[in-house]
Amino acid sequence: MALQICCTCGYTFRAEDDDALWIKAQAHIKDSHPEMIGMVQREDILAQAELV
Repeated sequence: MALQICCTCGYTFRAEDDDALWIKAQAHIKDSHPEMIGMVQREDILAQAELV
């Protein structure tokens, strides 16, 4: 099973585990939402994850 997050901007990303999802989320924030850098915690991201 994988984890998935659908960002409010419409971008969806998947990863095989919590660590990979966190890395992808950080990259997405950096690329698409730089104003949020440092504002989103790992726990916030993982709480949004859905099993797919």
